[in-house]
Amino acid sequence: MKLVRLPSRGIKDVSVNSDDQVITTGEQLTLHDPPSIDSIDLPVKQVLVDKPVDLAKFAKLDVHKEQICYTADNEVFLLPSFEGEPQLLIKDQGTVGNICWSSDDVFIAITLTKGKILIFQVEERQIFTTLEFKDEVRGAVFDDKNDFFCTLSDTLTVFSLPTFTVRQNLDSLLSKNLLAKSIIKMPSFSHDSKCISVPNASKSTNLALVSILHNSKKDWKTWCSFVGHKFLCDYTSFNPIIFKNTAAESDLKLKSTPQNNPYFYILATGGSDQTLAIWNTSLTEPVLVVRDIVKGEINNLTWSRSGTVLYVLSTDGELCILQFVPDELGKKSEIKIHVTSHKKRKVKEQTEEKSSIPTPVKSPSTTPPDNQVPKTEFTAKITTFDQPNSLVPSTIKHQIEKDENNDDEKKRRKLDSVEFIGSSVVINPSNCFSKVRLGTPKVRLHFTLESESDHLTLDIKNGQGNESSPTKITLYKRIPDNTYKEIFADFIPKRVMLSTGGYGPFWSVCTTDGTVIVYSYNGRRVLPPLVLGTPLSFLQSKNQYLMAVTSLGELHVWDLEKKTALFEPTSLYPILKPRFEKDVLSRSENLTLCSITSEGVPVVTLSNGNGYLFNISMRTWNLVSDSWWALGSQYWDSTNTGDKDRGVNNLLERNTNEELLRKGKGQTMAKFNKLLMMKEGYGGLETIVSLSHLENKLMCFKVLKEKDNYHKTFMIYVKRICELGIKNRLLEICEELYETDKKVLRELIENCSEYRKVQRILLKYNQILEDYEDN
Repeated sequence: MKLVRLPSRGIKDVSVNSDDQVITTGEQLTLHDPPSIDSIDLPVKQVLVDKPVDLAKFAKLDVHKEQICYTADNEVFLLPSFEGEPQLLIKDQGTVGNICWSSDDVFIAITLTKGKILIFQVEERQIFTTLEFKDEVRGAVFDDKNDFFCTLSDTLTVFSLPTFTVRQNLDSLLSKNLLAKSIIKMPSFSHDSKCISVPNASKSTNLALVSILHNSKKDWKTWCSFVGHKFLCDYTSFNPIIFKNTAAESDLKLKSTPQNNPYFYILATGGSDQTLAIWNTSLTEPVLVVRDIVKGEINNLTWSRSGTVLYVLSTDGELCILQFVPDELGKKSEIKIHVTSHKKRKVKEQTEEKSSIPTPVKSPSTTPPDNQVPKTEFTAKITTFDQPNSLVPSTIKHQIEKDENNDDEKKRRKLDSVEFIGSSVVINPSNCFSKVRLGTPKVRLHFTLESESDHLTLDIKNGQGNESSPTKITLYKRIPDNTYKEIFADFIPKRVMLSTGGYGPFWSVCTTDGTVIVYSYNGRRVLPPLVLGTPLSFLQSKNQYLMAVTSLGELHVWDLEKKTALFEPTSLYPILKPRFEKDVLSRSENLTLCSITSEGVPVVTLSNGNGYLFNISMRTWNLVSDSWWALGSQYWDSTNTGDKDRGVNNLLERNTNEELLRKGKGQTMAKFNKLLMMKEGYGGLETIVSLSHLENKLMCFKVLKEKDNYHKTFMIYVKRICELGIKNRLLEICEELYETDKKVLRELIENCSEYRKVQRILLKYNQILEDYEDN
């Protein structure tokens, strides 16, 4: 073995292509020839400069001859070649933490902060699906055979390719030790996809440096662990070569153990204590340990395709090269790896439509046995959606041609060609006349829904949608010995598209033709099927309330205990505000949230940041939050002032903030408001907007029946108008309280008595209250 330390060059990432050429990134992209055993440096073959790859992570797609990288501004680019112009793929999606790609160059996984992974489909130049997690994703990797995709957060999750459905969760494997939870922990697949290395993993309180999982016929199980060594491990990397285990005893049947397996694997590990270790899976001790191999923390470990060179990168840009002579690590086996290619797969699924689509729901997991349901404690929102049905002619969908001669026959010919989108659900002719059309979830073969309590799981296996192959709906309960008991089961001759439950005493599912079925916790049908006639885009529940939104934007809410509707079906059309061009429906804002509160109040947010609730008593939509109050009110977003309330109002205000930041409008509009307040005639603008915002919050708290938030905000409001000396509003409030709530009026007088401008009014009502109490 030979070790070479190169001087610090500000390198941020290193990767190896199929020709064993080395690609480094930092202030520029650089292509190096493979180092020879006698070389002391990497010979530079070609350099790419003046490209937006500052502080970039980097990956190379060998077949397409394309490179993908991201900048310090979190913009992800695709470079057709080292000389080509960069193509912007993703912008303003969040902080990019890691990029990896499948070995057949079909998918790119872009890991973002806040537990999100975008799966990008290269040939189609579009996002294939989005994975969302409860916890921060610390590492993600594809296997070399294109069978699996693995993510590591507080849970190790394995997905099956190319559908990205959950195959297995291994949360009990990971260490609960807080010292083990580093910012980045990179798992690795062996070249034959039979092993996964997991840094800092343990089933017990004893911390394992690395646990290696072996793929049995069904699931991954712990195969071996490296325990008891006093150095850290954040990054792992399997050598791409599989070696013969000549020490294995052939007459033993325990081939599943690492010592008696006919093959062994070489694993490199590195951590923040600048220690590199080389491991042989058939041995318990490391083959090689090099301490202080770099000055900074180890940031990346990459093997060459030949398996003889290991590149070690540090956070300060220092690169070390370890080169092994042939057979130094072991004798190469003759195993041939069959690589599954998904290049011919026609990708039709797309999660980021530019039309109004609902928020994705929980992902499907692997199919459980009839008497068992897999444990799933994280939420992967990877449901894809069909675009809104457009049952209109293609010639009218985009524009209306002028008909100068008014020929009726020509008009009829234009209406002949009809294009349909969303063939996975039942088409309703009323789409032709609807002013609102929402996306509908694609029908999944199998998915589950878990209750927040009671350890219940609703399992849905879709059939063919007919009597000969019905859909099975099953509710399981997890019992203390981690087995599952069936509570009830039902069969229906239709496919299920959405499900909800776990937040109250009911479970509900909807079929592709817009029929809603409601079950009690014991499987009794609470109501006859509710026939809405149109596929659903949303199905949500809270306590005894059930909300459904059809693809035509019709909103329904029922009280399942009283078995009544809270109001007549209403439309989302007033808040979507679609734009019209010559009577042709065009795109509007996207729906980013559609849910229901514990009091049965529907809540909706849009991609422009606006938040709405439906006022049941007034039978109309109320605006709760918008960007005007965000930039002009002194009382906007109370969470920034230490208020930890998680009410609906604060949720909608935070959503408005996020949308303003995402679109980059916040700073521009804030500067505009400051300039506006300095203009003549706009004095007191901030005070007026602040009072309007408080008044609107009070009215919304009443609708939402949030008594504590209402009372707290009410006291802030009356103190503010007393401080400003707005006597007429104070008189209005005192008169109203005297008729409705004298206790609150007494509290108002006591809290606002210090403001001299309104003391006369308060003294008057104090005397009135005393007279009332005396009588």
